[in-house]
Amino acid sequence: MCAVLRSHLCILLFVANSSFAYGECKAFPPPREALKASEAVFVGRALKVQEGKTENRFEFEVHYAWKGVNAPKVFVSSSAMIGCGGGTTFSQGHLYLVYAINHNGSLWTGSCSRTTSLDWAGEDLAALDRPATAFNIEPEPGPKEDGDVDSPAAPLGFLVFLVMTFAIGVGVGWLFAHRYPNSRPIFAEVNHE
Repeated sequence: MCAVLRSHLCILLFVANSSFAYGECKAFPPPREALKASEAVFVGRALKVQEGKTENRFEFEVHYAWKGVNAPKVFVSSSAMIGCGGGTTFSQGHLYLVYAINHNGSLWTGSCSRTTSLDWAGEDLAALDRPATAFNIEPEPGPKEDGDVDSPAAPLGFLVFLVMTFAIGVGVGWLFAHRYPNSRPIFAEVNHE
């Protein structure tokens, strides 16, 4: 019971600190003002989601940070109550621009912050200065672009093309030989008498 009350109190404090009242968000501040008001601002990929009754906790792989993040991975919490005036959710594997506040030593974000998918963060990225920190993120393992010199897909594609061409040629030859069994071969010996 005490833990539930404490969680509700945390959410209430988050609501008060996030500049929204009565379940509705006030207008978003401009990006530079939101940067000043936030404890942490970063671009990161959502890695893991831990869902709870009153709060959700998300692990991010940080790519760029404007402030408040000094490690390549960070945890951010949000209210489990999704919607206007509540929490927000993140899809695993997607990139986000996150504006977070500090609440009792933890980073929190919500639907009333400027937090958004990186696909929709053009205005913010244009308005903010260059990030203070860029983390050296290793690219995910996987095939390279087709046609890339180091790509195993380039020689494999050419090999498949050769095999298919040979198979079609053999098939056409077989059909021709069986359809016209008495025809003379193309490369028959010619008598020059």
